[in-house]
Amino acid sequence: MYTNRPVSNLSEQFRFLGAYRIGGVFPIIIVVFFVMFAISAFLLTQTRFGKNVYAIGGNDQAARVAGINVEKNLILVYIWCSLCAAIAGMLLAGRAGSADPANSGLNYELDAIAAATVGGTSHTGGICRVSGVLAGILILGVINNGLVMLKVDDNMTNIVKGVIIVGSVVLDMRKNAKRA
Repeated sequence: MYTNRPVSNLSEQFRFLGAYRIGGVFPIIIVVFFVMFAISAFLLTQTRFGKNVYAIGGNDQAARVAGINVEKNLILVYIWCSLCAAIAGMLLAGRAGSADPANSGLNYELDAIAAATVGGTSHTGGICRVSGVLAGILILGVINNGLVMLKVDDNMTNIVKGVIIVGSVVLDMRKNAKRA
């Protein structure tokens, strides 16, 4: 039966996922991030699937007319996102030594949207550079760490992220308006 209670007695083998350091230096979490990032970059830039995803993001009706099976590709996108979320959840639980299904990963979706937006992903669709998303992740990480070091309240941190998202969307809209 499903319960919404925290789990704290994780095995050492499971905790290994979040605590292990390769050569005693590089945390396995960083290595997994770069491996998943490289796979994502390859999928989006070097495969027909990636080109289909960009086409669907730009205009799903035009993608249908072009012969792309939109539903199949969206299911594949959701499968990939689910796999990434599962791996991230296992690493987070392993690092923390516990799992809380009600609160673990709370507001991470805001971080993901902010990082993608700051990295240049267009919310109108079809425009995204994987390197830009990586830059957005790093920029947002620096901002998050700075706010933590300044002991800024979590609610204010979310407001700052919201302002960053709104500002990035406004800049994107201006850029798209100039292009049109």
